[in-house]
Amino acid sequence: MSASNTDLVVVDKRIQYDDSPAVSPAPNPMSMLQMAVSQNCDIEKLTKLMDLQERWEKNEARRAFDKAFAAFKSESIQIIKNIEVTAGPLAGKKYADLYAVVNSTTPAMSRHGLSASWRLTKDEPSWMEVTCILRHELGHSESAAMGGPPDKGGAKNAIQERASTKSYLERYTFLAVTGLAASGEDTDGNMTVQGLSKIESAPTMEALQAEYTAAFKAAAGNQRAQKAIIASKDARKKQLAAPVINAEQVKRFVTIVSKANATDDDRHRVLKHFGYASSKDIRTSDYEKLCSCFESGEWAEL
Repeated sequence: MSASNTDLVVVDKRIQYDDSPAVSPAPNPMSMLQMAVSQNCDIEKLTKLMDLQERWEKNEARRAFDKAFAAFKSESIQIIKNIEVTAGPLAGKKYADLYAVVNSTTPAMSRHGLSASWRLTKDEPSWMEVTCILRHELGHSESAAMGGPPDKGGAKNAIQERASTKSYLERYTFLAVTGLAASGEDTDGNMTVQGLSKIESAPTMEALQAEYTAAFKAAAGNQRAQKAIIASKDARKKQLAAPVINAEQVKRFVTIVSKANATDDDRHRVLKHFGYASSKDIRTSDYEKLCSCFESGEWAEL
């Protein structure tokens, strides 16, 4: 059989040691592209395969985003209204400030490879617009935008007026893109949010018990907050009970860190960010996420 140099010719050679049929891996655009390059296909075919690969990667990234977002939404996340308005027509009402919103959601987002950032897309004297972008580690993102005039309520100077509006827009675009909402008017919301954050990042069972006890005691009389604390404790306990990685996995992780040109200090810093004291303490549930963190270069931003 003859073929021109623009045809894709696949020769499949296998050595079988038993009677079971050989199973070929599912083809994907990248393998097809590599095959085309090795067989000197023309530019037109290579361009089409590159376009196909790009569409395939985007689709895979979107699917990964949807899966991560669903997992993120299934977690018990509670945003407490921690600031009380002291003047004006809304005096006595409570709201969750930007710190409370972000601090109570970041641990869960990080566990599922999600992160959020803001962009000031319009900054005019009488109008400001902010866009919140929710990204997945594989590249897919979703966004929500909102605009408004500078906040002239109260005794604010020009800078404070704009800062107030920017903070307001960042808070509500974040809630919009994540589909979250602040809970009711708890009397000690700020302390409760801080307690949840410490529970979610407790590195050991002993630390978890200490943080849980302190948070539960501080929320005395607040049944809703205590319920959230218990749920957070149970979730973290399940994570800490997961088995740790074996020696071969530790070796692979150290190799990945080295290839990423990260120092020992960088490795310890990232491990501490994930709640670990050393590489051998990494749990299997976090292993691939930590490897991906160094492979993708995300470690430099932590």
